[in-house]
Amino acid sequence: MEAASLSDSQREALLYLQESNDSVFLTGHAGTGKSFLIKTFLQDKDQRKAYPVLGSTGVSAFALGGRTFHSFFGIGMMQGALEAIVARALQNRQVRYRLRNAQTIIVDEISMLPSMALECADLIAQAVRESNEPWGGLRVIAVGDFAQLPPVSHASQRPWAFLAPTWERTGFVPLILTDQQRTESPVFLSVLEKVRLGCVDDEVQDFIFARMIDEPLDHATHLYPRRTMADDHNAIKLSKLEQKLYTFETKYTGSEMYQEALKKNAPVAEVLQVCLGARVMVRINDPLLRYVNGSIGVVAGISEDKIVVDIKGRLFDFEKMSFSWLDGDGKPQATATNFPLQLAWATTVHKAQGLTLDQLVVDLHALWEPGHAYVALSRVRDPSMLSILRSSASSIKADTLVKKFYDGGCASDFQNKLMYSQEE
Repeated sequence: MEAASLSDSQREALLYLQESNDSVFLTGHAGTGKSFLIKTFLQDKDQRKAYPVLGSTGVSAFALGGRTFHSFFGIGMMQGALEAIVARALQNRQVRYRLRNAQTIIVDEISMLPSMALECADLIAQAVRESNEPWGGLRVIAVGDFAQLPPVSHASQRPWAFLAPTWERTGFVPLILTDQQRTESPVFLSVLEKVRLGCVDDEVQDFIFARMIDEPLDHATHLYPRRTMADDHNAIKLSKLEQKLYTFETKYTGSEMYQEALKKNAPVAEVLQVCLGARVMVRINDPLLRYVNGSIGVVAGISEDKIVVDIKGRLFDFEKMSFSWLDGDGKPQATATNFPLQLAWATTVHKAQGLTLDQLVVDLHALWEPGHAYVALSRVRDPSMLSILRSSASSIKADTLVKKFYDGGCASDFQNKLMYSQEE
């Protein structure tokens, strides 16, 4: 990608990434192009050894074609006390090899990484690299927005990564992307900013009320908080087409343990059922940029080895392909093989993170996580293409600690550090 295609804040951030060796926190609202920028930065770099890309979750790892943070550092399910987790990882020869060969690690969707994982990884890196510097001198680029999806936790206080002592020790320099790439509507941007902070004022209520609908729409993707709700919606829509149903079971190979991880995180379902006229989402990027991961189309032809999809009036042939689960070394340990498509009348908020959709219906009822509503609403470019099926004010919420992090001392400290480093 040419630097000319970047926004002003992206160009400034890219220059800082290229010319400094500081550890960085790359952040910004949804739609400001964080992933786009990282892909640009990583062009022509060795992502296998020197610049490994690590996902905080399996879903984020697939989105960037990288590995999980937990597998790279050998911390697995993080069972036991911190000292025990670190000790087990240090016994792993491959973990030691990876950390000695890495120069910079990129951690995607940092908001979903728990603080204890960050703390363990820092201690492991220091021990392996025999240095008391943060991360043993390894550069860390943390990417994400803490106002989006949080770490999985049953505790009352969510274990945000910025609460780990490692976060402060590392001294992350903030690179804040400010130019919105997804939408240009000032009203929509204002509403999204308020939803991001958990604010439900008259402007937000009016925006939601004006988009309320009573029934699902036929030609839009619906976002639900739970997978069962999305699956039920897709099944109902599929049955109403009254066409011959084709069933394609995903073929799994490799380690059984890694196969289970694939079933939970891969962008293809265990079973794909489609028929002519089915609404589907493409789960890969086209090298020629004719479609992207998240593009929506309608099935126009089906055979055993090919599915033809009409995407905005153009026909594209899709064949079966393999999605691999990578171990900490970046080597495939299990594969899932099927057509890179999924039914797209509905999906979950979690599975939609990182996607941009053309037409969207959001169920804003009974959301339980901070950032849920913000992630859901910010998936669409044009607010005129957004409808809301159900809503409750209690679903729009932000974590108090995150608000303090961005709006209080943490945010100003970040800006001061950034301004100081730029002046030098």
